[in-house]
Formats: sequence, structure tokens, C-alpha cells
Amino acid sequence: MDRGPVLRFGVFELDPLEGELRRAGRRVPLQQQPLRALLLLARRAGHVVTREELQAELWAAGTHVDFERGINFCLNQVRTALRDPARASHFIETVPRVGYRFVADVRVIESPGPAAEGEPKAARRQPPLRWVAFACAAVLAAVAAQTDRPPRETVPSDPQARQAYLRGLMLLQRPDAASWDEAARAFEAAAVHEPTSPAAQSGLARALLAVAQAGIRPAGECLPRARTAALAALRADPRHGDAWTSLSLVRLHLDWDWLSSEDIDRALAFEPGLARAHRARAAYLSARGDQDGAISAARRAASLDPLCPTLRGDLGWYYYCARRFPEAAQEWRVSVAVQGDGGPRDRLVDAFRHLGRPADAWREAEATMRTAGISGSDIEALSRRGPDAALRAFLAGSAAYLERRGAPLVRLAALRAAAGDEEQALALLERGARERAWGLLGSLAVDPDFERLEQRPRYLRLLREAGLRSTLRAAASAPAAVLAN
Repeated sequence: MDRGPVLRFGVFELDPLEGELRRAGRRVPLQQQPLRALLLLARRAGHVVTREELQAELWAAGTHVDFERGINFCLNQVRTALRDPARASHFIETVPRVGYRFVADVRVIESPGPAAEGEPKAARRQPPLRWVAFACAAVLAAVAAQTDRPPRETVPSDPQARQAYLRGLMLLQRPDAASWDEAARAFEAAAVHEPTSPAAQSGLARALLAVAQAGIRPAGECLPRARTAALAALRADPRHGDAWTSLSLVRLHLDWDWLSSEDIDRALAFEPGLARAHRARAAYLSARGDQDGAISAARRAASLDPLCPTLRGDLGWYYYCARRFPEAAQEWRVSVAVQGDGGPRDRLVDAFRHLGRPADAWREAEATMRTAGISGSDIEALSRRGPDAALRAFLAGSAAYLERRGAPLVRLAALRAAAGDEEQALALLERGARERAWGLLGSLAVDPDFERLEQRPRYLRLLREAGLRSTLRAAASAPAAVLAN
């Protein structure tokens, strides 16, 4: 290997000098030839590396081997080391009949200087001096060169691109999630007509994130495309705060990279009044357990975007995660009043459950069921069981009802946990982790309904893998034997 800089992507570090791959600081066994293939791909992140280029990198001229089989073997070894199956890849995209593209956001740690003779490895490795956004050299150069320049024009100049872009903006403002999928197609058309438009590319990234969050399409499908669009926007305009925000969200939810907060910092450095960036910061802080910080950031977002109908729901969630259930109920009640049947009435059920007010919780459950079209006779039959038993049946029934309608896996897991079905809750969380389900990181360590899972080894393993073990209050005091399972 060579003396190039250490590259970081997700929870992994690739160290050319030491010739090793590390996951969360621990060495991952990987033979040298697959390691060289990974290094080539990571250094050219965002660009296609052809199979011919991989062949030239891995074998000297005049070598006579089955190159096709050899390349396939190397890539399989790399995918195994990264826990990155081809069918749901977060790192390496296969470009059929051409080669591969490294799609994760790569960050570079400055190269260490020459080592003193006999100096141990640990001493030779310099600490990270500066993390910089790294997708390709063009982005880095543009950031350095244009920091003091004004942002570019926000609307595409091509007439067809402009028309598609404005249609995308209109669709993205609608409250129905199906319109967001249509918005993504409109932004994609705008980007086809004018690929260098930062507005079109950033709009596409934002729409794809909305589609993933709503569960219209799998996050594993949407987030890599959103990353590509955000990086394209930043190549055209490195000061584009919305694109930095989208990139941060992709890195967090797809890569589980907690250093993604640095991209939010960049977004706010360029656009301090960007409500979406403050909202992203609130979600990030909440997931890490800083509910006071999350509430402050969410209130800042609300002051910048007072007409946003969902910010009250965000505030309710952060109060809920802080176990400040009366304030959560108050925020969610305001949200229901503003949004009507589309408001978070089922969340009021949760707040009253945790307040120990089953009668109030059941009243909100009845209203939720009526909105969902449940017959009055079925509701009355449940009511005759009494508030506590009726609530348990409501929670289990809600999970089954919402699962048939493709509700977010994390919400289904919380309902199953609240209903006492811990095994099913854990299975849903594990599936959410495999699929990079939206909302998993934002709930895993802080949702009150997951408290009953705190001593379960499977749950603690998920926290470890997501980098959230220290966030959970009880995890720090759990027996070492439990944490090791």
C-alpha cells in the first residue's frame, strides 16, 4: 500500500499506510488485493471505476488469470468486510456491464508525516486535524475557491428545466406524500435538462429524502440517489445550504455517520436562516439524547418557518423523548388542531399512556379509530373491556392495521413494544437496521416505549452498531456480560 491519507466513510476507516480497514476503530480482516480494490474505489468516490481499471490496479501486466472471476472475488470480499450486500448496497454501486461506483460520502484525514526510526505505529498515526467534505476533488476545490462568492442563481436558466423545477417546488409543498414522489420526478427532469443547476439537484435530493421519510419508496433506494444529487448541487454551488443539509441527512440515515453534524454546521454557516437545517439539527440532537438542544433548535426552525404544519409535531416528539409528557401532549394537540385528521392524534394516545391517564388515552384512541374508518360497533366492543385492556388491544390492532398499510417500521416496533410484544418489536427494529429505515436512529435510544427493551442483548447490539450505546441511560450501567452478548 502507499502513504496516502486515511479515508473515512460511515463507521469505517481505510488506512493505506498501515494497509488495513478499520470499523469503529477495530481492524477488519481483508486481504491485500481486495483492500487495494476498495482503496481505488474510495479514492474515486462518486465516479465509475471500470472493470478494466480494477484489473490494471490489481494485476501486473502479463499476468494470466481469470480476471472476471478474480474481480468478482475481490468485490465480494470487500462487500463482506463492509457488510454491504449487493442487493441493498450502501457503499458500492454496481454499474452493469461497466464497473462499480463508490457512493458513500468519503472524508479524508490529513496524511501523517514521516515517522521517526523505530517509532511505534500508534505514535506515528497523527490525530485528525480537520475533517473536510469529500466526494471528489472538484467539490473540495470549489469550496475553497468560492467561500466568499455570492450564491448562484437559484432557478434553472434552461426554460424546460425551470418549468420542471417550479412544478417540483409546487408538488413538494402539498401535504400528500404521493405528491412528493411526483415532485422527485419533476426535479429529476429539471436536472436532466440542466445538470449543473444546483437548485434542480438540491430539489431532487430534498424530494427523495421526503419520499424515503414517508415510506413511499425504500430508503436504501432513495438515499444513495439523494446523495448523488446533493453532491452534484455542491459541485455547482459549494455554498448551497440546502444541499449540505440533504447530504447530512443522507450520511446520518444511510451511513450512520454521526459526524454528519458537520454538514449541518456548513449549511448554517452559509445560510443561518435556513429553517430546514435547524430542523435537521434538532433531529440530530434528539437522537443523541440532547432533548433540550433539540427543543431549542426546533423552536428556532419554527420561528423561521411559522407556517410549517409539522414543526409542532416535531416539538411534541422531543418533549416526549425528554419524558415531558404534558408538554408533548400540548404540542401534539396544537398540531392536531392545525392539521385536522392528518395530525398526530395517535401520539396523544402515547402521551396520555405515559402520564398514567388511560381514560384520556382511550378517548384519543377512539377518535383515531373513527378517523381510520373503524366501525362504531367495533369501537364500542373494545370500550367495554375497560380503558387498560382496550388500550392494549388498540396498540396491537394499530400495529397490525398500520403494517398492512406500509407504516414506518420504527413506529410499528414502538407499538409492538408498548403492547408487550417485545420479540416482534426487536424483529422490526432489526429489519429497520438492515433496510436503513428512516427514523430508526431518531427513535432507537430515546423512544420511551423502548425502555422495556433496555436489558435485551439484541437491543443493546443494535445500539452498539448504530453508535448509540452511550446515548441510552441504562446501557452504561448494564452488566458487562449482557453487553457482550
